Amino acid sequence: MNTVIYIDNDNIKFNKYEKLLMKMFKDHNTIYKIFINESDLAKLDDRSKLKHHIFLCNSLSKYKNSTDISLLIECMDDIHSNNYTKFIIISNDTDFIPLCKRIHKDNNTCELCYDGNFNNYLEEIYDKIYDLSYYEKERLEKERLEKEKLEKERLKKERLEKEKLEKERLKKE
Repeated sequence: MNTVIYIDNDNIKFNKYEKLLMKMFKDHNTIYKIFINESDLAKLDDRSKLKHHIFLCNSLSKYKNSTDISLLIECMDDIHSNNYTKFIIISNDTDFIPLCKRIHKDNNTCELCYDGNFNNYLEEIYDKIYDLSYYEKERLEKERLEKEKLEKERLKKERLEKEKLEKERLKKE
């Protein structure tokens, strides 16, 4: 399944969830398209800039949302290219509901990743929804537990090594 992920970086910062997203969608043939303004681009690491497709979205007016418009145009181009069967939008905006409906019109899958607040009616529109903040807490907890486990194993190994050395020392005496 060819998947394209659109990140509305004005809404949800990619660098906050990059590790999680890479893990969540690792089994897909996935392209990441990050729609970002210039000040946030400076905060993105060089590896991410090289690895993913970056769309610089600078608005001439602080009231115009060039990120949403650029994302919409790119997505429409991708729909018409027929290169993707799964479209994932990462945003807290409800502005993309008409876009999701358009994606469904061609029998493609459309999913939403959001951060925090959720409107129940979105379940009726998107094929699947993910609360990134929930999954990120879960990921961090697993990471913490794994580190804790490794530390316990290290301490146990260290203790056993000390005991072994002590036994050897006592034998020599």
